[in-house]
Amino acid sequence: MTSPRYTASRLVPLHLALALALTLSASADIIRNPSFESGADMPDHWRLSAPTGQWEQGGNTGDRSISVTRHGELETNAWFQDDIPVEPCATYRFTFHARAGAGSSGGCIVSGPDFANRDLNVSDQWTRQSHVFTTRPGQERMSVRLG
Repeated sequence: MTSPRYTASRLVPLHLALALALTLSASADIIRNPSFESGADMPDHWRLSAPTGQWEQGGNTGDRSISVTRHGELETNAWFQDDIPVEPCATYRFTFHARAGAGSSGGCIVSGPDFANRDLNVSDQWTRQSHVFTTRPGQERMSVRLG
């Protein structure tokens, strides 16, 4: 299953628990389907960039989560949500829970909006991850990634 060109393998189940709420108000999540609960064959409003990922049973707080598998240092794979409405020059907090799958090694999770993502290492225990960012002047839409 792994290509002889690559030696590392990484399985990273992710669960998006809160997801992008305005930090200055008590607004609702702006991510659609933030806990991955709705969908038929894959979570509604999310797309996978490569075929090595799953919509998993079980999660940190809900019934579902998402996962990606990466074979090798050069391969990338992530779940994306596009066309998320935002306000220009507004501050948001991106929060989720993540853990590495059993037996995974190397790599990291790249998470967050397309213009301000973070690379994070995770353990085999569900851990809350969070970072704050500000949208650009004139920005009205963004994409986010987990993977």
